Amino acid sequence: MNGRVSDGGVMSHSTFGKMFEGNKLNLPNPEPLHEEDTIDVPYYFMADDAFAMTENLLKPHGVGPDPFDREKRIFN
Repeated sequence: MNGRVSDGGVMSHSTFGKMFEGNKLNLPNPEPLHEEDTIDVPYYFMADDAFAMTENLLKPHGVGPDPFDREKRIFN
């Protein structure tokens, strides 16, 4: 692929990307983070802004007007 294709575009055309999008990576089922929790949390990959966020792909908050926003810093 040439340099005009985004990272997300490259991934979507790769074997990994096709398996990821088709839910064929055999990721573990969502489960609680702690024994006492009742909410199941999915397993996920971390990516940057080149990728679309999905249930199994998260990306950090962008830097906004307040780069020291505590909640965003903790998330990132």
